[in-house]
Amino acid sequence: MFGMVLDRPKMWILGGSLALLVFFAFLAVLNIAHRNATEYAPDDQGLYQVHSDQCERPIDRGRIVELHNTLSNVGYALAGMLILLQAVSWSGRIFAVNLIVLSVMSGAYHATLESGPQELDVAWVYGVLLLLSAYASSVHAQADRPLAVSRWVWLGIAVIWVILALVIGLSYGWPGLLAVATLTLTLGAVWGLYVLMEKEAPWLKWILAPVFLLGLTFLGYEIKHSFRWNSNAVFGIVTALLVIQMFLVLGSAGKLNWRPLACELLLIGGVLIAGLVFRLGDGYSQEVEDGPVTRNLLCAPDFPVQPHALWHLLSALALLLSYDLFSKFGAKKMDRPVILPEERNELTTTAKG
Repeated sequence: MFGMVLDRPKMWILGGSLALLVFFAFLAVLNIAHRNATEYAPDDQGLYQVHSDQCERPIDRGRIVELHNTLSNVGYALAGMLILLQAVSWSGRIFAVNLIVLSVMSGAYHATLESGPQELDVAWVYGVLLLLSAYASSVHAQADRPLAVSRWVWLGIAVIWVILALVIGLSYGWPGLLAVATLTLTLGAVWGLYVLMEKEAPWLKWILAPVFLLGLTFLGYEIKHSFRWNSNAVFGIVTALLVIQMFLVLGSAGKLNWRPLACELLLIGGVLIAGLVFRLGDGYSQEVEDGPVTRNLLCAPDFPVQPHALWHLLSALALLLSYDLFSKFGAKKMDRPVILPEERNELTTTAKG
């Protein structure tokens, strides 16, 4: 069933049905297992102590404490299931499966507002972002000569990395620089593994790829549970490293269809920016410890459409579109895009400059 060729209407019907089946099976188990006797504070000061970065009013003694923020996680399940139907590569399939797992982890946190599920929610976000980077690496490794790109591409990559190190270092000190170095080396090792499998030992993918890719999910958990790196720093680092990988993929392409490519990049950027507006505009702020709490711009606890729920849906769409964009550069044409047009870019390195 997975990886078979389906036209898009059938793919969406099947993927949507499977995603709903998985997600609502999770909700059924949650309703059976979760018992909540908590009555939540009605005022902003009390709600800030419960969940400072989102604003939906919790339901007292509810089986699902935050209804909108829980149900919106179906977006991750849908994105993961659609990718799973279109992907053939190990990297694509494991990315897809972990999107589905993320829908469960995030759903469990928002349904219970307990610390354990919250930790797993954030950890799986890290893991999914790292696995998207791994997918980009697997695509780039398919180029004839992955490192033979223009010197201008290398210059742009160097500038991005130096700016990243400076910003993170000045903001978070040595722990921030350690995070930059660790994540750069980890994703560099993933890229090297893919180049080795692609050029020298294709059989290794059956042994190393699943273990290595599952290890990235474990790294995401360690970042949250053991390292406790600042989440804003981690998101910034992983985003910058994804931009670097995009530079490498584009630099490895011998022929680019610039007009549709620019539109696709603008679409992804627009969806991501819109999602971040909802994410950062939600929740509460407190300027000084034990001081008064104020609502952020979009915070409205009883409004029927919650900004954090929209963030879930838009971030799921941004991840799906990012997969689509990278999949169109795959030289082997194994993975197919879900939303973006099927037209491919030629991934054969022609170094210039």
